[in-house]
Amino acid sequence: MDYAPNIAAVYKRATDSEHAAGLSWYSDAHNLALTLSPNDVWKGAGVIAAFSPLKRWETNVRMAQRAFDTGIASGHTNLCNGIAQRILDGAHPLDVMRGDKTRSFTQAIATNGNGTIATIDRHAHDIAVGYYSTDKNRNIGKRLYRDMASAYLECADYFGISVNAMQAITWIVWRREKGIK
Repeated sequence: MDYAPNIAAVYKRATDSEHAAGLSWYSDAHNLALTLSPNDVWKGAGVIAAFSPLKRWETNVRMAQRAFDTGIASGHTNLCNGIAQRILDGAHPLDVMRGDKTRSFTQAIATNGNGTIATIDRHAHDIAVGYYSTDKNRNIGKRLYRDMASAYLECADYFGISVNAMQAITWIVWRREKGIK
């Protein structure tokens, strides 16, 4: 399936303010990671990303802030808490994360939106396929992840923006259009 037309269509529906918000989204997340971990942006980015699966951004941020405040990762599944704890304890995020989504999300945040691969979360998946899916019928395996990430990169190159900006802008538009908080 060619995912690029669906991604491009959502991108083209961005308002000026959504476009601006998407362009600054990863910069804002990068600054948050630096606030959480001033001496190691990868640590801040990794903890944020470790808490991100199936969580709203605001919840994700609160869990990351609490983890840095207390030194204890909690509030998510044992797996996500364990990964976040290992990062808090000094492991490099890319050494302990196995999922493509959390690895690419970490990279995008740590590099200030200059990552090399799109973060394919549930919203990015749905944008690419062109319809809302439920968590039950959405299965993002490695090949699908790679194909979708490639389509996001194709669109980003076409429109002259970073792949992380493409993903962020379309994420903002999709959530508005679908009424997702």
